[in-house]
Amino acid sequence: TFTFWSWQMIDPTVWEVFPTNVFLDGELAIDLSGLTETPIDTSNLVSTVDVYRVYNDNETEACLFLWEPTPPGTIIGNAGNCRSYDDCIACGFTTQIGCLGVRRALEGIVVPTPATYNSTTGEWEQECFAECRDPDLVKMWYRCGYMSNEYRAGTTYDPLSSRWAKAIAQLATARLERPLCSCGNVTSLTQKWQADAAQRSSGLIVSPRDLDNPFGTRYGEILAARQIRRERHIIRGGGVVG
Repeated sequence: TFTFWSWQMIDPTVWEVFPTNVFLDGELAIDLSGLTETPIDTSNLVSTVDVYRVYNDNETEACLFLWEPTPPGTIIGNAGNCRSYDDCIACGFTTQIGCLGVRRALEGIVVPTPATYNSTTGEWEQECFAECRDPDLVKMWYRCGYMSNEYRAGTTYDPLSSRWAKAIAQLATARLERPLCSCGNVTSLTQKWQADAAQRSSGLIVSPRDLDNPFGTRYGEILAARQIRRERHIIRGGGVVG
């Protein structure tokens, strides 16, 4: 048995109609008065609904540990003239799957752990690292945080809102180590976001609070921090994992 509020069942074809019972240009606008009556007036409600449930696949690995053939910084020879990691096994990564443990859910902090799924018990069992050193790279797959209203309404395929996408672009651009090969407008915007507001030569006027943000003092980092402060009521203390 599923229980809903009656206003959640309004027919989508009348969503944009004025919520009154007055005739407009000869046509009767949607009448919501029946929603508070017993029995309820169902003329403006949908007659059927599709109900489904989405399950998480607990059997799929949530993280992947990768080791290079030799630790970074090690001086090695030609290694068999391998042109890339895909050319031969000797030059490829050593990999190991694992699961993610949630340490602080509201802040989006998770801990990757090497593990193997036990189909008998339906649980992940912790393992030791496949190599006797920390992995060189860890890939993680998980979903958390704010989902855009546009995505919920079905008007976009991207669950990330345009506001957060812009904040991510500002933060990433501010930390680029090389200039972009593009037109003058893009180059000018990139240079502005990369300017260090802590330097007088930047010409940027910011408050001490802006300079004290956790991301850094480049202007793109400051803009991203400002966006998080504005949306704090939405993310409710949430965060990201770097």
